[in-house]
Amino acid sequence: PTTIVFDYTFDKCGSDGLDLPDNTATAVWTGSELILDAANAPTVYLRRSTVGPNYFDTLKSDCALSNQFSSTKDTQPQNSDNYEWINAIYKKGDTLYGLIHQEFHDTVSQAICGPNWQSQAPDNPCWYNTITMVTSNDDGKTFTQLSSPDHIVADPPLAWDAAAMKQKPYGYMNPTNIISRVEGGTIVYYYSFFTAQIGVGTQDPTSSGICLMRTDNLDIPSSWRAWDGDGFDIPMIHPYNGANPIITNEPNCAYIHNTSLANITGHVTFNTFLQEYIMVGIGAKNDTYSPILPKPVKCGMWYARSKDLITWTPHKLVFESQFPNNQAQCTANSLITSYGSMIDQDQINDPTDPNFEKSDDTFHLYYTVFNNPPTYSDRDLVRRPVTLTKT
Repeated sequence: PTTIVFDYTFDKCGSDGLDLPDNTATAVWTGSELILDAANAPTVYLRRSTVGPNYFDTLKSDCALSNQFSSTKDTQPQNSDNYEWINAIYKKGDTLYGLIHQEFHDTVSQAICGPNWQSQAPDNPCWYNTITMVTSNDDGKTFTQLSSPDHIVADPPLAWDAAAMKQKPYGYMNPTNIISRVEGGTIVYYYSFFTAQIGVGTQDPTSSGICLMRTDNLDIPSSWRAWDGDGFDIPMIHPYNGANPIITNEPNCAYIHNTSLANITGHVTFNTFLQEYIMVGIGAKNDTYSPILPKPVKCGMWYARSKDLITWTPHKLVFESQFPNNQAQCTANSLITSYGSMIDQDQINDPTDPNFEKSDDTFHLYYTVFNNPPTYSDRDLVRRPVTLTKT
C-alpha cells in the first residue's frame, strides 16, 4: 500500500505554489526531532516531527520563512549561487551538512538560449550545474554558506559557454545522500554519488553517467575528490579566476560501472540483511544498457547492489511507471513518478545512525508522484513498505 507523506494540496508552504517534492527524500534524526528533506527551490521548506513514537507519521511542514534556506538567485555563472536545492542533509556532531544541487540558467544570451532566456527557472534551456555546500548548527532552522567560491564542492571541468552548451544541461548535479565508511581501520570517508552531464555540443548516451566523490573532512567543501577510474584524485576545481574562465586541464570524473548503473542515481544505503550497498532511483533505461541502443524501453524505479560502491550488479526494475522527462519513450502507464530513496524508519532507534545510512530486510521506498500533467505542479511525496527476501 501507498501512504502519502506530503500532500501538495494540503501541506504546501508559501503562496507561490513552488513548495513541492522536487528532490530525493532524505531524513535526519537530531535526537529529539525528525527532519525530512525532499524540497524544491528557491525556498527549501523542511518537514519536522517531535511527536513519537511513530515520528514518520506525524511530520508537518515547517512554513516559517525564518527557518528556511532560500536561493541567492545570483545571475553570474562563476558564483555558483543561483537556484539551489538541498539534496542531502547529513548530521555529524552538532552540525548538519547539506549538499546543494545548484542550477545556473543563462539570462543574458538571448539569441542562443531561446524564448525563455529571461527566466532563471528550468524552462530556460541554457543550464550549467555545480555542487556546493551549506551547514546548520541549529538543527536546520537556519543554514549558512561560505562565500563563493569557497562553498563549491564540485565544479565541472569547463566554464559556462552558452554557444557550446545550449539546449542540454552541462555540469555536475543531483548529489545523493551522504554515506560514511571507515577505511584503513580509523579513517572515516564520506561518499556521495552524482550525475555528470559532460558531453558538450552533443547528446549521446556516453555524455552522461554516474560519478562518485568522497572526503574525509566535511568542513572543507573543496576537500571532495572524484573517482578517476583508479582512485579518488580529481579535485573538481573552479574553472574561473574571478569572473574570467580559465583552462583547468581537469579530466572528467570517471563513470561508476556505467554498463550496470546507467543513470539510476538516487539514494544509497548499506543493507545489513544483504551485507551490500543498495542504490535506488527513477529513470528511463534499457534492460541492458548499451551505447548503440540509446532509446529506453522501460521506465520506472530501479535498483542495483554493490560490495564496494564501485562495482555494481546490473540494474533491476522494481516497478514500472512513466517518467516526466521521458514520457514519449515510456510504455503507457497512468503512474508518473520521479526520484526515489530508501528510509528504514526503525533506524530512528539506532543512536549510531542519525542519517538513516543503513537498512535491513524491511524499509520504506519514498518517491514523488505527479498528479496533473503536463504542468506537474501538483506533486505528492509517497512511501511504500518493502520486504527483501533471499532466493
